[in-house]
Amino acid sequence: MSNDGWRGLRSPVIALGLILGTHICAAEEVKEQGAPPEWNQIENIKEAAVHIGKLHRSRGAEKAIKFIDACYRTHRLASKYSRAYEACIVQDFILAHSLAALYETMSADARVKRRVPDAAKIKKVMGERVAAAFRHYEIAPASAVSFRELVEVHGVPVYLAIVYPNATFEAAPKGKRKPKTKKSK
Repeated sequence: MSNDGWRGLRSPVIALGLILGTHICAAEEVKEQGAPPEWNQIENIKEAAVHIGKLHRSRGAEKAIKFIDACYRTHRLASKYSRAYEACIVQDFILAHSLAALYETMSADARVKRRVPDAAKIKKVMGERVAAAFRHYEIAPASAVSFRELVEVHGVPVYLAIVYPNATFEAAPKGKRKPKTKKSK
């Protein structure tokens, strides 16, 4: 998919009320997490959102997806959960949900023509990946849910401002965003 489709879209794209499904909770056999990470998670979330937002905006969704795949493959080799691996999760989550929101606005024919999957499949696959990522380092489901909420509050707005600079978003209950178009001058 070329980046042109993204640049032409404004606020309707983001029915990002979808952002943050319950997929992360799928990690049931995980132990309770010990101490919190040694890094500032909010800072890490924002940095990850900036990076994937800039990459998506400048090089397109396909390059961003490839970057996230390489990120997981590289950082999953570490013996313990790291700031870099956490950034992979943030980027995966944000990108998957924004693509799902975009693809939900397309007809089935348009999705077939552009060769993109449906939104439910994107969210399902991402949810499985993220749950596996947390399971890999034995992160408790409750910690994963708290982390998901941090991503929604601190990462999603940063990403949206970069990828959709001409759209504004009103806060909705539970951190979900509703699109609101800026008036043209």
